[in-house]
Amino acid sequence: MIGTMAFTEFCVRSGGSNLNAGTRTGNSTEPGTSANFTYASGSWAASTGVFTVASGDPASDGVAVGDFASVYADGATVTDFVGLVTARDATTITVSLTAKSGTAPTDGTTNRTLKIGGAWQGPNTAVGFPFAFVQSTMKNAAGDAPRVNFKNDVQYNITAAISHNQAGPITWQGYTTAYGDFGKATIDGGTSGTSYVLLSMTVSFNVLIDFIFANNGATGAANGISFSGVHSYAMRCVVHHVRGHGVNCPPSGVGVVLFECEAYACNQSNSAAIGGFNLGNGTTLSRCISHDNTGSNGVGFRLDPGNLGLCQLINCVADSNGNDGIRGTSAAIGYWNIVNCDFYNNVANGINLSATSGTLIVMIENCNFVKNGGSGFNGSGAAVKMGQIVNCGFGAGTQVNTSGQTNGISGITVSGSVTYADNLTP
Repeated sequence: MIGTMAFTEFCVRSGGSNLNAGTRTGNSTEPGTSANFTYASGSWAASTGVFTVASGDPASDGVAVGDFASVYADGATVTDFVGLVTARDATTITVSLTAKSGTAPTDGTTNRTLKIGGAWQGPNTAVGFPFAFVQSTMKNAAGDAPRVNFKNDVQYNITAAISHNQAGPITWQGYTTAYGDFGKATIDGGTSGTSYVLLSMTVSFNVLIDFIFANNGATGAANGISFSGVHSYAMRCVVHHVRGHGVNCPPSGVGVVLFECEAYACNQSNSAAIGGFNLGNGTTLSRCISHDNTGSNGVGFRLDPGNLGLCQLINCVADSNGNDGIRGTSAAIGYWNIVNCDFYNNVANGINLSATSGTLIVMIENCNFVKNGGSGFNGSGAAVKMGQIVNCGFGAGTQVNTSGQTNGISGITVSGSVTYADNLTP
């Protein structure tokens, strides 16, 4: 389980400073909002990582090997560099140039500051820190991968897009009291101005857990969060009230996995075929729900696997969306695997294969199609279709799919279907 893994722990919380080191030793003790030690107006040698203090005695003060230090030019507002302390004596502190994040400041004499410990402030206004700063190399002596923990004692209000471009393994996670306690931290982009992507993960092996992303402007159709880097993972994240897709996984983001994520009230721009989740090549969703994306164009899940791509939904729900539960797009050759999913009360179809070109191969198994305003499954698009609909259930009476159970299924085999008793839901 995530909560029992060993990490090098860093902390973001209300009252912290982005000049701090983010942690004292990388252990699970929540750091205070102030640094444990601050040495101002010292001297720094970039080639060796040696900081010479202007006053004080690091050894007797209590600085220890294994602490984390932030080093920056006097007058900075965000740190340039955080690294592991590898040595210290009465006048110097040596900071690792490999177990670190950021770029070591240039040489300086009596104009560099070093801080030991202290939580970070985190994203605020146009500052995205520590996103785009934390690197997978910022590890403790045991070599544990970094986890950045966002305390939900404050809403992280931003006014500009955040883009993270440092490859993992790096874990980002919200918390309430103790790291990994399932508390969710909120990043909010506000409701004014032109929309922007709240968080774009452009690199591989980043894990995003227990966050809420809300609001991203008043005009335009920017997505809430985007995973364009390969092999990324999100768990228990919620996106709502954004102008475009809640979660965008374009075809370039191969191997993205989303688990127990939720999207609602997305597509505030009411743009065509936009909604809760956009799935590209290699995207897998498990136990995710997309609901109440209520504009007339709001879909639950948009599937765009691209050439030879695969999209998978397992144990997912599309409920009460303003258009289709799932909307498919054109693909040269695309594959869908949809298992144990529920499509309920969507204004249009439960699933709509709207692709107008290429070949789409589908496997739809053990799914429910209930009370959709169009068909339960609509394959009337002009694309070549192949595959199976197996052991699926369909509503009846007040829960009927208005335009029938299936439509346009040429090339698709339907077997084992069940029609529920009138007015019942499974």
